[in-house]
Amino acid sequence: MSQSTHRYLKSIQGKSDAELRDLVGELKGKQFDNRFERSMGRLVNYRLVPETKRKLAVVLTLLRERELAAEKGASGRNGGQG
Repeated sequence: MSQSTHRYLKSIQGKSDAELRDLVGELKGKQFDNRFERSMGRLVNYRLVPETKRKLAVVLTLLRERELAAEKGASGRNGGQG
């Protein structure tokens, strides 16, 4: 994991799941805009495309890790059933 990705992960770890889901929506919108601008030849900073993709992956991974942890905790409480 690159330093910038690691810093980004640290900056979002304290956010709630709802805030992270909002962030996913923002990043998907930004990703769409970046791709559209690139296709029109108007995107000035081409690094925004993979950078946004990477940030989106980090947020989605964090959400999935939390989901799995919650499932594991729930299954541990009911005797492994579930």
